[in-house]
Amino acid sequence: MIDSEVEELFDALKKYRSREGFLNDIDQTINTPGHIVWGQIQCPVLILHSQYDRSVPLDHALYAKRHIPHALLPVVKNKWGHLIWLGTDFEQTSSILNAFIKE
Repeated sequence: MIDSEVEELFDALKKYRSREGFLNDIDQTINTPGHIVWGQIQCPVLILHSQYDRSVPLDHALYAKRHIPHALLPVVKNKWGHLIWLGTDFEQTSSILNAFIKE
């Protein structure tokens, strides 16, 4: 990591207030009947995941993709993993997000 990326991480972490929300994000299993509701989703869905995410396994994103009709699942190579919006690798993520929103 370069110094500017480390600085960006610290700045971002200072602003987080999710506490329980963040813990909820990383403490999930895919053995729940959520796919019953997911199958009823009609709007466009973008599931972004980094192949380097060590907090939430890729299996979760793949499971959601299988159960949400027409969902898109680009797997990016952002070295920040779960913090997919940080670092210079965010340009790829940002490009995917912008293309999805414009559709």
